[in-house]
Amino acid sequence: MLASAPILLKKNSLYVWQVVWEEYIDYKAYFWRILSLEEKNRAAKRLRAINTHQFIVTRGLLRVAIGYLLGQAPHAVKFIYTMGQKPEIVNTKGLAFNISHTSNKALYAFSLHTQIGIDIEDMSRKLGIERLAIRYFSTQENIQLASFPDLLKRKAFFKGWTQKEAITKAYGLGLQMPFHQIEVNIKHGSPRLVKMHNPALKHLQFLLYPIEVAKDYYAVIAAQTKQKKLDVFCMDSIFHLSLIKIISSSSGV
Repeated sequence: MLASAPILLKKNSLYVWQVVWEEYIDYKAYFWRILSLEEKNRAAKRLRAINTHQFIVTRGLLRVAIGYLLGQAPHAVKFIYTMGQKPEIVNTKGLAFNISHTSNKALYAFSLHTQIGIDIEDMSRKLGIERLAIRYFSTQENIQLASFPDLLKRKAFFKGWTQKEAITKAYGLGLQMPFHQIEVNIKHGSPRLVKMHNPALKHLQFLLYPIEVAKDYYAVIAAQTKQKKLDVFCMDSIFHLSLIKIISSSSGV
């Protein structure tokens, strides 16, 4: 009998599972079988093969993880989408989740009764950060960004971008939520929401926590909550091995 989320997860806590998705590529055929028709159509629309493989594997892993937490078969997990296209689980038992991936890294976040968003960014990507900052950062953030020496400016940009995306994903709007209206801390110190410039969103409260990841990556988890503090845990080896057991026994690999 699979354990249910209330046994594995605690309220007022955030849980993060880190994976290198390419390490699961041998199970791609199994992951394909457990995807819904809608998910298979989304995978088929990826223009590059690497993006198709990434979607199949990361989505398959998500189904296995949620199925384990809810005590359901992975293929039986059903998703609905918010107006901002954020996926949520039907019959959640209070379980919330979010996922982010870049390059070969993927982060999965889980919580009970708390809306969450997670984002990981590869800081080595070649992007015109000054151009993006002018469009998506607030006036104060751009002033702060300009004060950084060139060697630190790229990390400061990604620190800001990652916080903004995690917040918008927690709220459920993703990139549809105007980034320049969300002011975050890009200076030294912990991630935090500084100010919501949209009067309609000023009542929103978020806690942000950095996630330790590999060099040249930056990651943040955001929780929409009125709590002053939440505990953040990394999923342990027992969780990981439990999922591997499910995948191996079901895939025949």
